[in-house]
This record gives sequence, C-alpha cells and structure tokens, in this order.
Amino acid sequence: MAQTLEDIFKEVYGTDTLPNLEPGMESSSDQVDPRIQTPSGAQHLFDFMEGKEEPVATESAYEGNAEPGKKLKQADLLKPQNLNTIREYMIAKHGVDYDEAEAETVVDDFVENMRWFNTNTISTAGEVVFMTRANDRQKQVAGEAYKLYDSLDGFWANDGLYGAAEGIFDYVSAAAADPSNYIGLLTGGLAKAGTITIAQGGKLAIKKAAAEAAKRATESGATKLAVQKAATEAAEATAKKLEKMTISNAAAKKAKEVAVDNAKKLALAKQQQAAAKMVTAQAAKKANRNALIATAVTDGAIAYFQDDAIQDIYIEANYQDKYNRMQSLMTTAMGGLVGPAAQYTFGKLKGASGFQAGSDALDLAQRTGPMEDFLPMLEKKNQDKAKAAVRAAYDSWNKKVARGEAKLSDQIMPETVFAEIINGVDGKGGLTQIAIDSGIKIRKKGKTVSDILTNMVKFMPEEDFVEISKMIEESTMVPLGDYITNPMELGDVLAKSINGLGSSMAVLSQSRKRINKATVAGNDILNAAVSEIDAKQMQEITMQRGGYAQNVWKRLLVSSPATTALNLAGFGSFALGQSASDLLSFGMVGTKAVLTGNAELYRQAKVYKRIQGQKMKNFADPLTTYDTYMKLLDAKPDVQKVLFETIGAGVERTADRFGINPKSKLVFGKYGLEKIVGAANDLTGVRIQDSFTKSQMFMSELDKYVELKHKKTLAQILEDGSLDLIDEEVTGLALDTTMKSVFAKDYTTKNQARGVRDIAKLVETFSAIPGVGTILPFGRFMNNVVASAYQWSPLAYAGPASNILRKQKSLGGTMQAREAFSRATVGTSALLYATQIAESQEEQGLGTYQLRHGSTIIDVENVYPLSYILAAGKVGSYMAKGLPVTREMSEDLLKQLAVGQFAKDVQFGTDLGAIIDYFSPIGGTDTGGERSNMFRELYNSFTDPGKEYVEGDEPGVFKRAYEMGEGVAEAVGKPVGNVVAGVFRPLDPINKLTGFMFDLDTVKDPRQARGYGKFSQSATRYFDNILEAIGGETENITGESLRVASREGELYDPNPLARIFGLKVVPGRSSTEKMYSLSGIKSWTKDQRSNVPAYDRIFNETMAPMLERRMGLLLNNSDFKKLDLTDKRSRVNKEVQSIRSMVRDTISTTATGEDFLQVLRKKAMGNGSSEQRSKAMREMREEGFKANLKDFNWDELRLFDAKIELQKIMAKPSTPIQ
Repeated sequence: MAQTLEDIFKEVYGTDTLPNLEPGMESSSDQVDPRIQTPSGAQHLFDFMEGKEEPVATESAYEGNAEPGKKLKQADLLKPQNLNTIREYMIAKHGVDYDEAEAETVVDDFVENMRWFNTNTISTAGEVVFMTRANDRQKQVAGEAYKLYDSLDGFWANDGLYGAAEGIFDYVSAAAADPSNYIGLLTGGLAKAGTITIAQGGKLAIKKAAAEAAKRATESGATKLAVQKAATEAAEATAKKLEKMTISNAAAKKAKEVAVDNAKKLALAKQQQAAAKMVTAQAAKKANRNALIATAVTDGAIAYFQDDAIQDIYIEANYQDKYNRMQSLMTTAMGGLVGPAAQYTFGKLKGASGFQAGSDALDLAQRTGPMEDFLPMLEKKNQDKAKAAVRAAYDSWNKKVARGEAKLSDQIMPETVFAEIINGVDGKGGLTQIAIDSGIKIRKKGKTVSDILTNMVKFMPEEDFVEISKMIEESTMVPLGDYITNPMELGDVLAKSINGLGSSMAVLSQSRKRINKATVAGNDILNAAVSEIDAKQMQEITMQRGGYAQNVWKRLLVSSPATTALNLAGFGSFALGQSASDLLSFGMVGTKAVLTGNAELYRQAKVYKRIQGQKMKNFADPLTTYDTYMKLLDAKPDVQKVLFETIGAGVERTADRFGINPKSKLVFGKYGLEKIVGAANDLTGVRIQDSFTKSQMFMSELDKYVELKHKKTLAQILEDGSLDLIDEEVTGLALDTTMKSVFAKDYTTKNQARGVRDIAKLVETFSAIPGVGTILPFGRFMNNVVASAYQWSPLAYAGPASNILRKQKSLGGTMQAREAFSRATVGTSALLYATQIAESQEEQGLGTYQLRHGSTIIDVENVYPLSYILAAGKVGSYMAKGLPVTREMSEDLLKQLAVGQFAKDVQFGTDLGAIIDYFSPIGGTDTGGERSNMFRELYNSFTDPGKEYVEGDEPGVFKRAYEMGEGVAEAVGKPVGNVVAGVFRPLDPINKLTGFMFDLDTVKDPRQARGYGKFSQSATRYFDNILEAIGGETENITGESLRVASREGELYDPNPLARIFGLKVVPGRSSTEKMYSLSGIKSWTKDQRSNVPAYDRIFNETMAPMLERRMGLLLNNSDFKKLDLTDKRSRVNKEVQSIRSMVRDTISTTATGEDFLQVLRKKAMGNGSSEQRSKAMREMREEGFKANLKDFNWDELRLFDAKIELQKIMAKPSTPIQ
C-alpha cells in the first residue's frame, strides 16, 4: 500500500519521480501531459461532439429581389419572395419568435419596427447595435428589408382608413415614447429655470432685482398715496363697526390702530408685489427666448445624430451608397423647429391649474406678515362670557383652597386657574368655547387663546377691570392695587404670568385642537410624522461621520436617469391607481346619494369627479402648481419638514441631521460633498422628479380633501386668504397619500399599529447602521413596498370595512375608510387583470416580467409596482387553474414583496458570507488555507522586512504586503468593489453611451477576475467603458466576457440607450431562452456555475450550440406543445441534464491546452474533503508555493492531488476495528 508521495505518484501517474519544481516555476515540457500543449477552444470540443473535424461555415451571400422604383402596398409584403426577406430579418434581429409566426404578424411587426426605427431615437440606437453585431449575410438581408419598406406607399395608401389610423398611431406613439423629445423641452426648461428659479445665480439675481424694485416702489410717491388712502379707508370702516359695539375708548383706539396698521401693510405689500412681478415678467420673457433657442439647438442636434445613425445603417447594409449631407441638414432644421413649437404651445397652458391668483395671495401674505384681528372678542356678549369664564375659574380655585386641595399662591394666575379659564372648569367651555362660537381659528404658530385672554383684559370696560382685579386679590396673595392702575397694565402682567407657567403649552395645545376641530385622521398623521423626524435626527446625530458617509453613498446611488425614470414610472402607476380609486369613490358615494337623496353626499361625489380634471390641469401647468406648492409649504413648515426630509427611494436628503459641522469646507464648501451630491441629483433628474411628483400629488390631494371638508376649492381658499381652512386634518391626509405615492412614507411613527411599527423600525434601523446599510440601502422603500402591496390587495378590505361599520365620527376618518376600500377594490381588479396578462404571456412564451410591444420585448422586473402585479398575476393564474405554483413563481413574488429586495442595487448579499468566512477565526470553508495564510503573511510582512530579495524585486515588506492585499481582494474584492461603485453611479449614463459609441458594452464576467481584478472590475462597473475608451483594454478593468449556456457568443445590451432611461430591452430570443420561458425556468439556473469560473466558461460555451439545436427541435415538436407546465419542465430538465452529462464527459476526455488545465483544477477543487484540501494547501504554502489553487500549473496540481490521496490512505484503519 502506498505510504509516501513517491508511492502516490507511481500509483497515479506511473512514475515515482516527484516533479523537480521550485515554487512559482512553470511546468517543464517533459513532465506535461500532451493535451496541455494542444490549442484549446470550445469550437474544437463542439466539433468533436458533432463528429466534425473542421467547422462548417454557415454564412452565405443573400440575393435580394426588391425591384427599385416600384411602389408597394403593405399587402405586397406578404408575397413569398418579400415575406422570406422580412422573416429572415426579423429572426436575425428579434429572435426565433418569428420563425413560425403568422405571415400577417411578421409583416405588421416589421412595418411597425421600421416606423419606430425612423422616428424614435431609442429604436434607432437598437438598430445600430444590431447592425454592429450582424454578420455579412444579416446585413445584406437587412438592406433588402429596408428597400422593401421604403418601397411602400405612404401609410394613408395602405388598408384604407384603418391603415392610415394605424400608421398615424405608430408614428405618434413612437414620437411620444422618445425620451429625446423631452430632453429638448427639459433643456429649454433648464435654460428658463437658469434665468428664473432653479440655478442659484439666476435665482439670487432675480430676487435682488425684485427686492430693489420693491424698495423703489415703497419709496415712490404713488405708493405713499396708496398706503395713506388704504389707511384712511380702514379707519373709517373700523369706526363704523365700533359704532355698533359697546367698547371702551382704549379698546376702540387700539382697534383703529390695528386696522390702520393692517391696511398699510397690505397696501405696501401690493405695491411691492406688483413691482417684483414686473421684474420677474421681464426676466421670464428673456428666459422664454433662451429656452426656445436651447430647445431648438438640442432637438436639432438630436435629429442630426439620429439621421447620421440611420444613414450609417443604410450604408452598412448596402442600401445607400454615400452620406447625404442635404438630408442631414433638412432633418436638423426640421428637428430644430418641432421642439420650440411644442414648447411654445406647452407654454400657452401656463395658468391652467387656476393657482396663479392663489399663489399671488400667498406671496402677499408672506410680505405682510401676520395681521391681528381681535374685534370679535371685544363684542359685549363675548366680553360678558369671558368675564364669566374668569369668575368661574377663580371660584373653583377658591373652593379648592377652602377644601385644602390647593394653597394660596403668590402667582397672579395659578396654573389650575389658567387651565380652567382657557378650557372651562369641565374642560369643554372657557375662552376656547367662546372662540369656537365666534368662528375664530387659532394657528399652530402665531396668535393663541392666551392672546385672546390678555387682549380681552386690556380692553375691558372699567367696571369689569375693577371686578376682576378684586377677584384676583381675594384669590391670591398678590396686591394688585399697589402697582396696577388700568386694564392695559393688568393685561401685560397676565401675559408675563402665563408665559411662566409650566403647563401653559399643554393647555394651549388642547385649546387649539378644540378650536380647529382637529381630528385623529389628519392631525395624528402630521404630528406623528414630524415627531418621528425629530427623533430620528437625534438618533442619527450620534452616528456622526459614518452615518453621513453612508447617506452620501445612498444619495449618489440613486443619482441615475434610470432610477429617475423608474421612480416616475412607479409614481405614475400609483397616480393612475389613485385616480381610479377616486372615480370608484365617486361612483359609490354618488349612488348612495341618489338612493338616499342626501345632498351632502351628492356634493362629495362631485368633488371626486372634479378633482380628476384638476389633476390634468395641474399636470399641464406644472410650474404654477410647483410655485404655489412651495409658497404653501412656507406657510406650513411642519408639512414642509416631512416632504423635504427624503429624496429618491426614501433617502434622507440633509447633512444637518447627522450633526455635521456647518462650517466644514469638506461638506459645505464651494466644492464640498453637498455641492457634488446636489449636482449629481440635479443632473440625473432626481431632484426635479422628486419635486414634480410630490407637488403634483400633494396639491391634487389637498384640493380634494379641503373641498370635501370645507366646501371650497383650494384655489378659492388661497385666493380669499382663508388659510385657516387648510388645517392639520386636510394637510395630514394629503401628506399621507403624497408620501405613499413616492414610496417614502414613514411607517415607524406612533400612529401605526404596534406590530407594523416595530417591524418597520427594525428595517429602517438596520438600513441606517453605518456599513451595514450598504446591504439594505433603502429600508423605507422596502417598508413601502410591503405596505402598498397590502393596501392595494383584497387583504385590505378588513380594515376599511370595520371602520365603515363603526361609523367614523370625523369626516377625515370617513374619507380614509372610504378611500381605503376603493384602493383595495382597484388593486384587486388590477391583480385579476394581471392573471389575464399571465395567460397571454404563456401563449407568447414570455417570462413573468416580459411584455411585448410589437416586435420588441421589454423586461419590467424593476418597474415597481407593475413588476409586483405581474408576479402576483402569474401566481394567481396558476392557482385559479388548479395548477401547482412553481418555486420560481414563488420566488418572484417574494422578491417583489421585498423579501428579495435585500440587495436590489448592490449585489452584496451572498458576498457578505464570503467576507465573514474569510476573516472568521473558526469554521468556514477556507479552501486551500487562504485565510490562515493571509494572517500569517500579514504577520511576516511586518516582522521580517529584511528578507533578501533578488535584483529587480521590490523590498520584501512591500512585496509581501502587496501579495497579502491581493489575497484579501480575491476573497472580498467583489462586494467591497460594489460598494465603491455606488459612489460613481452618476457616471452610468455616460458610461453606457460610451459603450454604445465605441462598441464596448459587452457583458463581463467578474467571477473570472483574479486578485485585485475582482475589486477593480466591480468598483469600475459604472465607468469601465470610459476607461477602456481612453486607455484601451486592461486585464483588471476589461476582464473576460461572460458566456452562458442559453445563448451562443458574447452577451451585450441590445439597446444601451434604452437602459439609460430605465428601459430594459430583451435581446432577440434564442430557442433555448424561449423554451425556458415556456417552461417557467430561469435561464441562469441552467448555466454551469462552480468554484472555477474559467471552467464554467468553457462548459457553457460548449453547451450553448448543442442546447440551441436540441431546444429548437423541441419547440417544433407537436407532442411537446400539448404538455402541461409540469411535464414541459420535466422534459426540458431531462434534455438539459442529458446534454450537461455529455458536455462534462467530453470536456474531461478531449479538452486541450488551457481548457484541460481548467478541468484538472475543477477536479482538484472537489478532491477529498474540505479539511483534507486545507491541509494539503497549508503544506504547499509551507513549502513555498503561494499560487492560488485556481492558478496551479500541471505539476502543482499533481503535487496537490498526491497530498490529498496520501491523506485518504492514512485515514484508512490499518486493522479492522474490533
């Protein structure tokens, strides 16, 4: 029996001579297996398996048959000679779906494809990618197809009116779906905003000019005359009112002074506003001109580049001989005219929202500041009631003193007395009830009930003053007569006494709630949201720099046009659902109104209907809507605080919440982090999208709720200045819907159910921990995903149904229950419709998230909530048919319900285990002793720096440190690189555009990277194309291209430009991919994946053509088509397993060159147990071999295997155990 390495070598390799090998030495030629010296390649393996010696060329020239100059109708394309050309083109570009498609479908989709190709820049880009990757025959076929399309008469000449309508629809929809058309409008808008609102320099310049104009207006003679006239008129009007009221001379004098002061403020503010508006209007005129020029230049440039791309395609396809300059100039000119015309037309819609007058009124209110009005409390009847309330409170106090429940106080107004004066002895009366009866509203900031009390005292009649003074002296130990001689002095003393009371704020808060009739529905939402923000700010201040650094990373991570587009899509889905919910509420409330004859219900129903039209007006007039929204928020700071707290997917947007020094130049300097992050947010559209969506939803919802409650539209309320009607209830309800619409609602607030709050807090706390938050970056978004899935589902019926049955006491509660019921119904209907979509997808052989638009398949996996609806619809479809739900379907649904959202943007989840495993002192796999060797090398690098080295090497300490770092990068480079990559996310659109222009957008396989390459390839994922375009391909950046078993050749994005805008176009499908979709199988699950990525590449590359041929035959098999999903999956899995076995055996026996070495490395990775492999690796490390097992040469692999075989032998008992 073999006992030594020599014995093992003789037994396994036929020789007892150990390899004469120094660490790091290449294998000598006489020791190497002959197969290693033979060239490798997947084509060689495939040819061997197919019984070929040489590859057979499948490409041949294509003879076209399009007749030049002959005009065709669309029906002519159905002729066999034309149809064959079109079908081959469609298969080449859009995949095997067109192999057996009906002739009419092929032609219709081809014509639509060409219309989009010539009209939509994104489609043009897709055609560029196709032609760049096409072989010569495919280019010839494409050229003939282009000729056939251009031979068609205009769309009005095809299929009569229907054909004309279809053509118009194709062109209009292609233009409407083209992001470049909106880039021109946006560029013009930015040019305008740069002069007026957004750009800081322009904003400050306009503010300064407006302020100077207002100042000049203040000093002008006309303004002074207007102010004096207003003051005189106010004094006269007030005098007339006072004549009808029995008020003391002091009170009358004060009332006139207040009225005159208010009139002066208002008159002056109007003059200032008019002057400022004139300056702004002049700036706007200039800005509009700049905007039109910017739009013309941008749209003209886009049109030029699109035409240039189309002509390049035609020349490549031999359809056009040379570049047509005149065509480009005409196209540029037309493109430069259409954009400005559209912007000019769009500008005419300014004011459609109806908020301009209200916006002006808000501006006027800001200029005047608060204006006092206390006349209602000075009426005789209210004076008498107030005096009675004071008397009742002091009588109650005296009784408590007499009973020994209280002691005489040296305060003019003890706390108990104050509380009972304000809210009554029974808590239901007092001055609060007087204010309610008089229609006085008390704002959260500004005038309070205590102001009413002190004003009432200051201006009371002399006889009342004497009576109350005597009452206070008798009830307290305060000798008023010694220093108070008139009501004004008593009022001032009372005010000071009230301010010193510890319970005054609580008493006044209770009073304000009673006066404003605030209810739990809105008030709790707003107050809970504000208090939670304050609490989190205190919590995050303790995190300091780590928390702030992670927050910067998150804000940069969402700075991408793709993220912006996806957020807009998510908001659009919510807004559409909300409108449907409102219309359902209109139907329910209206029906009940008709059945009961209830006029109030009929009015409410009309509100739900009216608001839908108002939403369209707000959308058509976004600037006025946004301007009014911002001014309204200035008047409602608590609402502003909640809306401005987050940006993007619920990411906190401010640095001050982390306790960062406001003087820090690194953070707040001219080129500080906040400036950089803000610029990234602006340039990628994150901030404008956040502002637009929130302003649109908040203003619409506020308009709805305020009219439902107060019977006046928001525009009317703003215009007449009755801002008190915009109370906490309506703002709270509007705020709630707004935050839900952008998936940023805080579910950790105290008004949430206990279990919901606890889970949500756990998620957000985890997401906020510095470092750990990179695993779950968007905790609040995750909470909103789960909550919205519940709220728009049948499960949500229980909540509103019980609330309706309980008959909510407040209007807000009733509205919430009603609308929750409507949302549940709309969501349930959407899920039911999704089951029908699932049926259609199955018929077309599409995956769960794949939707077909003509010839193009779009993947919407990341477009929430559409993705969730499709996943749920798939599961619902199978459950309805009584079929088993597959594991893949369940995983898809769980992922959309946020269970799989754990690492949505940063693919970090499984790699976290690698980090823990690498650094853990015990356990883990530690294949080959890498971990223990790393720690040993770290120690040796610093304890033995003087080790000798040969000439040309780096000093030992640096060399070993570098090697140690390479080992660490091998294990944790990918996850760490992914985190670093997040900082460069804003570069992604430029990177994709660079890849598109320089044909660098091939999908890479970072698993094949080694050492530092694992980190660099991951860290540069958002700017790798830029680096390659500048410096060429490099090993640590470019790496190896990915190979999969479901598709031959390199993988690439069929439309990188579409991906920039968040649209994922699916490449034309192979037979294998279509078969996987039909069978509900994820294609990546059938790829070879092991610990040796290079082996996996060989395996997949060899397997792909065999699998494609087998699946193509299976697709056309009539018996297979009749099988149900379970049987289809079984058959496909069986075929795949058969081919995998064949490929595995073939590679093992016929692989050559580097491929053969990869086979040996793969076998070595599985030889023996993990403990035996670790021990063998440790021994080799001790002998000086530092290479990674994945890099071992022939001799090193033989030595490694021999050590494991020796361990196996030594582990066997020499004698049987008794």
